Amino acid sequence: MLTGVSETVDDALQRHFEIFGFRPLHPWRGQWSWRDSHLVSSELGSASYPVQPPYEEGDRDFGLFPTLALIGVNMQLEDTGLRATIRWQQR
Repeated sequence: MLTGVSETVDDALQRHFEIFGFRPLHPWRGQWSWRDSHLVSSELGSASYPVQPPYEEGDRDFGLFPTLALIGVNMQLEDTGLRATIRWQQR
């Protein structure tokens, strides 16, 4: 999708499917469009120029993890590298 060889959104999604075996779904609201040889989201911008959607009071269905109620990340540097744990709770 980032190679710029596709001419339409459907073509880019089909090439992605052929290579990776799945079609990327648009997260949140909005839709994909094709602009200057790049895939662009009407709500989230592009990979080069991301856009943060505005927060709407009371709206809990936003972002990349709308089904999560809680997420926690703990990290600790050790002699052999970084130890990390992630815990999440679904709504």
